[in-house]
Amino acid sequence: MDLLAEMAQTHRPDVVLIGATRSGLELAPRLAERLKTGCCTECSKLDVDILKKWVIADRLILGGNMTETLIIRRKPQIFTVPKGVFQPLGKDESRTGEIIRVQPKIGESPVKVLERKPKQFAGVRITEAEVIVSFGRGLKKKEDIPLIEELAKTINGVVGCSRPIAEDLKWLPIDQYVGLSGQKVAPKLYVACGISGQIQHITGIQNARIVVSVNTDPKAPVFEYTDYGIVGDLYKVVPAMTEAFRRLSGR
Repeated sequence: MDLLAEMAQTHRPDVVLIGATRSGLELAPRLAERLKTGCCTECSKLDVDILKKWVIADRLILGGNMTETLIIRRKPQIFTVPKGVFQPLGKDESRTGEIIRVQPKIGESPVKVLERKPKQFAGVRITEAEVIVSFGRGLKKKEDIPLIEELAKTINGVVGCSRPIAEDLKWLPIDQYVGLSGQKVAPKLYVACGISGQIQHITGIQNARIVVSVNTDPKAPVFEYTDYGIVGDLYKVVPAMTEAFRRLSGR
C-alpha cells in the first residue's frame, strides 16, 4: 500500500486500473483513501470524455438490476476491472506509450509468514475456460453432478454452478459459482442447466459469446438472455446433448 501510494504521488497518473480480484477489491479503496480520491469498483464499462479529460465508468448496482454512471472528479481516478469484461483492441501502430519501470524499496513487513499453501485447481480455472457447463437447483441431488461433468468433459469444458449450489448446499467450491458476487466469465460457450436465470447470475455471464439454456419452465428468466433454449428436463436433455456431441466428435 505504501509503495503504491508513493508511486502515485511521484508519477501522478490520471487513472489507476486495478484488477477486480479479491485482493484488488480490498486494495483499491484503501489506496483511494490514502490518496484522498475516489474509487469505482467492478466497472462494466469505461469511456473517456475527451473535452473534460475524465474517465466515465458504468457499474451494476441493486443486485444487477440497474446501472449507475460515475465520474470521479479528483485524480488519480481509481477503477477496478473484472476479468473478461473488456476485450483487447487490435494493435495500433500509430500509437505509442511510455513505460516507466520502477524499482521500489521494500521495507521489512510487520507481518510474519508462517506457511504458504498454494490453492489447487483441478484443470482450467473457470474464469479462463472457453466452455463452461453450469447447473443450478434444477439438479436434484449432489450425486447427480457426474451428469453435468460428463457433458463438460465431452465438449472440453469445465463445470460451474449458480450461487445456491456453492454457498447454500456446498456441493461445489466457492470459486466455481458464476454470478454478480462470484466469478464473472466470458467463455465462447456457456451451457446453463436447471438455472432459473436471476439477474445476479446473468451478470456473471453477460460477456459469454453463446449461451445455451436447459430449463423445464418456458418462462424462466434465463431464456431472455439465451441464444439457444431447450424447454425440458435436464435429466433427459443433458444425456442427449452429451451423446450428440460424442457422435459429432467421433468419440
